[in-house]
Amino acid sequence: MNPIPETSKLLQPISSLPLSDAFKKAAAENCFDSLAEMSALHMDELLALPGFDHRIWNEFAGFLEANGFGHLLNKKSPPRE
Repeated sequence: MNPIPETSKLLQPISSLPLSDAFKKAAAENCFDSLAEMSALHMDELLALPGFDHRIWNEFAGFLEANGFGHLLNKKSPPRE
């Protein structure tokens, strides 16, 4: 069997990834199906969601960085209009 290409990890269901139960619960409560959906938001937007805290953010950031997707992390606040 061939290993799953790394890029598909962004699109895999979060429930199938090696992440903590707390992470998976927070993602499910906020209707995130994949890490690609989460990576579209800024850090402060994620941290404002129910169930998300700095521990969940650190797990998210660590997973993305460990899999070569650190460049997708939106750590800066979105511009205010």
